[in-house]
Amino acid sequence: MVKKNSEVKTDLEKKFKWWGIGLIILGLLFIYGINIIIGAIILMTGVVTLIIRKDWNLTLIGFLIILLGGTKIIDVVMIEQSFYYFGLLLIFFGVYALKQYYSLNGKDISDRKKMFLIGIVLFTLILLILTFFSELTISREEITIKVYSEKLTSQDIGSYSWLAKEVESGAVTLEYAYNILSEDEKIVNESERKIDEASKYSLVTYTRWSSLDERREYNRIYPAGFRSSMSLERTLMEVCSKRKCS
Repeated sequence: MVKKNSEVKTDLEKKFKWWGIGLIILGLLFIYGINIIIGAIILMTGVVTLIIRKDWNLTLIGFLIILLGGTKIIDVVMIEQSFYYFGLLLIFFGVYALKQYYSLNGKDISDRKKMFLIGIVLFTLILLILTFFSELTISREEITIKVYSEKLTSQDIGSYSWLAKEVESGAVTLEYAYNILSEDEKIVNESERKIDEASKYSLVTYTRWSSLDERREYNRIYPAGFRSSMSLERTLMEVCSKRKCS
């Protein structure tokens, strides 16, 4: 009996050893090529796993790796419209870690540990679902901003250049043109607000970016440029309405 327990303990020691080494390597890869903060968290998890070697390490590992894999898949699908197979591999290893936690004591796992495992899985799924819908909102609103920005350079009917010609010819009043610009700006402002709000609840914000502020700064480039162009467009329409320029 003592020999059997000793063999089980040795087997667990090996499992935690390899998980720890694997996480340290993965952390270094993230630090080098993806995100320093996330990489550091993974690396520290690997170090803790090597030092402490407790069963709850496996739930932490599974939770962390599944979140990373799922988040990277969502990120790539939304941005590149392609699939991220490395993310799928991470999810596989995450599920494998949770499976190892469940089977550590064979069929004798306690109800408390079962509930803990179920809670971890549900919490992971909730975070990934929230991330998916947040990124979906961000993608949709970015398309809206892009559509209105393209009106600045389009020559089609309904574009701002066409509207400027209408003001110049006297077909529409300057006040009417201003109202159209203001309504479109409101739509862009609302899209920016929705993007800011959705970014708070997306894990992509904290894996692809260093912080929420950094992502917000990047996202504001487009609406800021749109509003700046709108100011110039108003000036042009005002000049044309006064001088009837050609």
